[in-house]
Amino acid sequence: MLEKYPRKDHPHRIEHFEVPAKKQMNRVANLGVFLAMQPMFITVCEGPNLDYYRTLLGDERVKRTHPFRSILDEGILVSGGSDTPVTKMNPLGGMHACVNHPTKEQRIDVYEAIEIFTINGAKIGFEEDIKGSIEAGKLADGVKRSAEMKQKPDDWSHIIMRPDFPRPDFYKELFKKWGLDVED
Repeated sequence: MLEKYPRKDHPHRIEHFEVPAKKQMNRVANLGVFLAMQPMFITVCEGPNLDYYRTLLGDERVKRTHPFRSILDEGILVSGGSDTPVTKMNPLGGMHACVNHPTKEQRIDVYEAIEIFTINGAKIGFEEDIKGSIEAGKLADGVKRSAEMKQKPDDWSHIIMRPDFPRPDFYKELFKKWGLDVED
């Protein structure tokens, strides 16, 4: 494949890096492997206290579930996704899950969560030259968000999304499907 589509920078990636040991995180960091993770699994599949995983993994291993803080501290590039149709396509919900991780030591800040769902996703897809950040000449869909994301990271239930891009009607409907308040 690399012969047909040569590229200087062609890192591998791992999907569903959910319960890694410290040694595995070190190895991934040393190899420069990217991670594609699904933060909504915490909310939808595992429960807010990781109860489902706790019954499967036990108290010690459940502490390693979705270790976003540890992964970022290792310098590993991670992107967030939904694994639709397993969970709804809801980037805001994924960001909320990262910021409000049930294990406090694994929580990340709002800006890190936004990067996971924007520029990091573009990097993992090798599309950072055309999207993932707000720059002249890049593709962009976006929203204006209220300041409450930073001020109240534990409760985003009343965040108002205002579509601010070429297809506002499409996104208004999508936001409504996600259960978000939409301002006209």
